[in-house]
Amino acid sequence: VYYRRSRDNGKTFDPVVRVYAQAGITFGPNTIYDDPTFRHMAVDNNNVVHIGVILGSGGGATGRLVYLRSGDGGTTWDAPKTLYTGETVTNAQYTNPGDLRISTDGVRTTLGMQIYCNWCVNNRYLLFTTGDGGKTFNQGSVYGDDTKNFHHVIDLARAGDRTYVLHALDDGRTEFNAVPDSGSVISNVVSVPAKNGNHSTYSAMGDDNYGPRIAVNSDKAYVVWYGMDANNVWRVFFRRF
Repeated sequence: VYYRRSRDNGKTFDPVVRVYAQAGITFGPNTIYDDPTFRHMAVDNNNVVHIGVILGSGGGATGRLVYLRSGDGGTTWDAPKTLYTGETVTNAQYTNPGDLRISTDGVRTTLGMQIYCNWCVNNRYLLFTTGDGGKTFNQGSVYGDDTKNFHHVIDLARAGDRTYVLHALDDGRTEFNAVPDSGSVISNVVSVPAKNGNHSTYSAMGDDNYGPRIAVNSDKAYVVWYGMDANNVWRVFFRRF
């Protein structure tokens, strides 16, 4: 994992710095992997750099979420910290992390990570939130699904005392969750049924790029997604909460 910074708004860049290395970079156990278009880094108001690294599981190894921190904007780096280690691999049942997202509101920073369960049904999305610049974290969750429903996270945003997550399910629904730092998760199905009565949404809208799908202003949250309307016409939808 490499890091490079600019201190003049992108006109020039400091030299490349390698901030993390892991043996076995091919597909398989302990592979560093995840979609490179997901947001893996955030910088808060105190110039603390937060980076998340996902390591795959398999072959007797468990998946991990590794956290990298620089308290001075990337000049120096703390030792890597493991925030999550997957369950022990037994009888082909193991947890594989994915869908890593990081967001900060300048004060609090949240790392989100999907857990896929191989040959088991507990798929869930975990949140790791810090309010002290990455020194300590509180762990929470958006959902813990004891069915075989597959979730695809579309976007994650941090604002105030909440983390917002927009995700699609394999039954076609798109759901928007507000997760308070303390209290219960607030869930809303935002998609609408197509002509046959089933929901049909396309979760990747924009090929999973950096473009946000969630915006927050004060006490209002806004989401956008792509799906079929009641006449089976594909449209871009907008909703405010």
